[in-house]
Amino acid sequence: MAQYFLDLSIGQSGKWPALLRGNASAYNDAEMNTAPIKKSWGSGVLIKGLGSNYKTINAGLGSFTDVDIVCKSTLSSIPPASNAFSGGTICIFARGDGSFTGEDRPNNCYLAAINCNTNLASNGSILSTYKVVSGSLTSLVFNVPVLSGLPSAELAHEVPVFVRFQCIGTSIRCKVWKHPDSEPGSWAIDTTDSTFAAGQVGISYPNNKQEFISSFLSIGTGGDPAPLSYPGGERTIAGTLLEPDSLPADGYIVRCYHRESGVLLGETLSNALGAFGFSLPISEDEKVYCVGVDQLGNTWNAPIKDLLSPV
Repeated sequence: MAQYFLDLSIGQSGKWPALLRGNASAYNDAEMNTAPIKKSWGSGVLIKGLGSNYKTINAGLGSFTDVDIVCKSTLSSIPPASNAFSGGTICIFARGDGSFTGEDRPNNCYLAAINCNTNLASNGSILSTYKVVSGSLTSLVFNVPVLSGLPSAELAHEVPVFVRFQCIGTSIRCKVWKHPDSEPGSWAIDTTDSTFAAGQVGISYPNNKQEFISSFLSIGTGGDPAPLSYPGGERTIAGTLLEPDSLPADGYIVRCYHRESGVLLGETLSNALGAFGFSLPISEDEKVYCVGVDQLGNTWNAPIKDLLSPV
């Protein structure tokens, strides 16, 4: 029994987002921007499906039998070339065996796919679940209407969509809702299948000439639900900055970076005593460093607090 919250807003170009334990076992050319994309609702990682293959990210957390998964993403703001599902398709996979097709699609797994339309008058979406055996899709439940009133393509990135996908025993269930609506109490899809008993989880984005911003992927195992925020709440990083003469570094800009990846996690100001603090959704196992930036034009090196641990 465990809960994982994979914050996709903390990433670096060409790398699986930091703050995770275990690299993606399959990670093709899904594109990550060097700085998180900031929108009115938060931040995320940009995935562009502009090539010939799927963009697939395996969470790299190991094999799970009973698993509950939630992904928060927005749809594409690129106008579609046709009257198809203009918002594109976001797929969540579970019980995957770690192998992939020539198109980088998960090879053997259960798959939940939300197909969204953000340019026609209907502006809605449909949900399907599949089993994928040796790369061949067989639908378990196909084309269930789940959302309406989605925004136009131009505003699609302003309305996050949540997908919850669950594989418990032989039960395969899925539901979808949009921000800021409450999560539905009932499942849009509730079916059974016994093809796969355990495996890996992740996200796969088909090549629909679209782009997506994904904020997080969360996972609950052994009966624990996938959380909608970092489990246990945010953790504190605090310290005191001193100038070279050992006086308090009053009014410095303090920037907090993830030590392993160098990604900027937050920014604040030190007070008259040189004290600073951050509250961030990261594990106590991670290490960070904080840098003080002197706005007065002094030429000495900035004070650095290294190897800080969240508490």
